[in-house]
Amino acid sequence: KTGALTAVSAGALTAFPVASNSFEYTAVGAGQALYGFQFPNGPTSWTPWTMSGASGIASNNSGFTGSQAAPRGTRVAFLQNAGAISTPFTFAPGSWRLRFQAAQRANFGTSHQVVQVLVGGTEVFEAEMLDTTYRTYITRTFTFASTTTTTVTLQGTNTVGDHTAFVDWVELEPIADWNQSSSWSPAMVPTSINPVTIPAGVEVAIRGAAVAANVTVNGELVTSFENATLDTRWVGVSGSAARFEVGQERTPYAQAFTLTLL
Repeated sequence: KTGALTAVSAGALTAFPVASNSFEYTAVGAGQALYGFQFPNGPTSWTPWTMSGASGIASNNSGFTGSQAAPRGTRVAFLQNAGAISTPFTFAPGSWRLRFQAAQRANFGTSHQVVQVLVGGTEVFEAEMLDTTYRTYITRTFTFASTTTTTVTLQGTNTVGDHTAFVDWVELEPIADWNQSSSWSPAMVPTSINPVTIPAGVEVAIRGAAVAANVTVNGELVTSFENATLDTRWVGVSGSAARFEVGQERTPYAQAFTLTLL
C-alpha cells in the first residue's frame, strides 16, 4: 500500500522491578544509610534486590545524602566504588530499555562515579554521572526473542579514591519494532514507497533490514544488539528530544549497521 505511516508507542513505562524501583526499604530509617551487609537480615533481605560490595540504601539527611534529597520518596540506592545492586527479572519477548535517575554524591569531596548497567552479562549502559543533580539516564535498547529470566545489575566502576553515585526510580520501557505491523498506523510494515514519521515520545528499534521512502524522526530511532540496515531516500531528525542512536559513547555498537541513501 502507498501512503504515509506513523509510528505507534509500544506502551507505557513501568516500575522496575515492580514497586521496589524507588528503594523505599523501611528498615532504613529516617536520616539513616545502611550498606547491604548491615540490613537486618543481610544483603539479600530486601527482595528482589541484592546489594553487593559497597552498596546499600540511604535516606534523606543521612551521612551519605546530606541535604541532597531523593527525587522520588525519601530513599535512594547508593553505589560506592565497585558496589553493585542486582535483581532477577523475567522479560517478555520484544525490545526494551531501562531508565533511571542518578546523581553524584555531593557531601564528600568531588565524586566521579561511573555507573554500568548489565542485562544478563551484556553491558547496555556505562557513563559517568554528570553532576550532583538527579538526571534521567537511558540504556541502549536490548531484545529478547522469547520469554527470558535473567539478572539486571547496576554497578559502580570507579575504584580509585572514594566515589559514590545515587540511583532512584528505575523504569522499564518497551520499544516498538520497525518490522512489526503493530508498530505503525495504518498497521503495516513500511515498504520503499512509504514515508514514515516517528512522533515525539515514540521510540522505534531497527532490527535486521528496514526500508522506507523517507524517515522523519521527532521521537527516537534506535538499534538493538544485532546487525541492521536502513534503506531510504533521507532521514530527518528534529526536535528537542529527537534522536537517531546507533550505540552510545561508552557502550558502542559492535555489530554492523548500514544506512543507504537511495
